[in-house]
Amino acid sequence: MKAINIVEQPRLASEEVFRWIADQADSSIEWTHFSTVQHPRLLRIKRPFLARYITAFHAVRYAKQVQADLLISHGALMAIWVGLFKRLLGVKTRHLAWSFTLPYYDENSMIWNSIMRFGVKNVDRFIMYSIIETKNYSKHLKLPTDRFRMIPWSMNKPKFKEESTPLVGGRYVAAMGGEGRDYKTLIQSITELPDIKLVIVARPENVVNIDIPENVEVRTNIPYEEAMNIAWHSDFMVLPLLSDTIPCGHGSLLAQFLFNKATIVTDSIAMEGYSFPGENVLVYKAQDSNALSTQMKYLWEHPEQAKKLAEKALGFAESQCSEANTVQYFHDYLRKIKQLQPPLIELPTGGHLKHRHML
Repeated sequence: MKAINIVEQPRLASEEVFRWIADQADSSIEWTHFSTVQHPRLLRIKRPFLARYITAFHAVRYAKQVQADLLISHGALMAIWVGLFKRLLGVKTRHLAWSFTLPYYDENSMIWNSIMRFGVKNVDRFIMYSIIETKNYSKHLKLPTDRFRMIPWSMNKPKFKEESTPLVGGRYVAAMGGEGRDYKTLIQSITELPDIKLVIVARPENVVNIDIPENVEVRTNIPYEEAMNIAWHSDFMVLPLLSDTIPCGHGSLLAQFLFNKATIVTDSIAMEGYSFPGENVLVYKAQDSNALSTQMKYLWEHPEQAKKLAEKALGFAESQCSEANTVQYFHDYLRKIKQLQPPLIELPTGGHLKHRHML
């Protein structure tokens, strides 16, 4: 079975090509990887984002050349462009759109909505990380609901040099990420807490037109190792989202859980199944800076409570959101589309063991 993995890697990511679950998946799968980091010069050009278009085009063209069995795209924009090139080049390879998230779909123009629907029309299955997305996207894209599946975001603990010297001295709170973030509310909340230091790792556009107080440090477009260092050495972390419905931040939340960090997160229906208020996180109402300030002050002054939250969060991430769960789902999907044999079971036959495929 020939599988092609296509990914758009963020600017904070490692320069290595993201191999997804290739190393854990069934050994019979023949993988080929395409990533925007393979075009470092084009990555500097943001509008138009040529690296994305070239990566999608090369992957689809290669799929046609080798008669691949499956295209796996990561992220909504990559899925759209892979779908567009599939239709333009007449490629019939099955398309699995993983991590398909459209946080601002209701703000799109009619023209972009038409392009998007044209691009994803033939996607075999969409995978997203919240139940609300499976309902909203089916209606918006005008596609059958049975093409959309919610599975928990899964990942292993991010790898970096944990023993490295802290880049930020003393105690501090950290927040990071770019998609759907509400740093305006976070910074408003920290102005009421001048004795607490906050370090934000984000995109430059995330903090445009926001006054930065003296107790806040903002770092943008920094290397992956530096971002992980800041998260690892923080007292606890905050995940501020723009609304109580925006489907963003699941990967950041789980990374924080796996770093054994207590987290304050926006109370959002998109986080159902991940955040359990008072058990593994603290929550606050979206865009309520006073509520967020209260929660931050509480965790800062009660490190023992932060430790309890962190322990529960770590246990949840390790048991419910490991990459092994993703591998299992992927294998089940391949079996359903007849691209992978059912698992073997052993049946006793006259004192001897006989292998047989499970039906």
